[in-house]
Amino acid sequence: MISAAIEWNLVGEVIGVSFAAGLVVITLFALIIFGSTRAADARRAHEGGTATAFTVLAGVAGTAFAAVVVFALIVMAQKG
Repeated sequence: MISAAIEWNLVGEVIGVSFAAGLVVITLFALIIFGSTRAADARRAHEGGTATAFTVLAGVAGTAFAAVVVFALIVMAQKG
């Protein structure tokens, strides 16, 4: 029988980082959808300033989302 040494601190680190990254990705994507839909509603109601603010929110969240995805791809490529 082969005994495997499990480094529990590393397992815990992977779980923690994965959980945090999942929350960040979900939150950013939700902000993209929220900002886009609220901007469309504001444009229909002829509220230009509000529409601009929500468009900027969606744009910033979209940029951050893309950055997180690119960062994750770089990390995975380096581990291989």
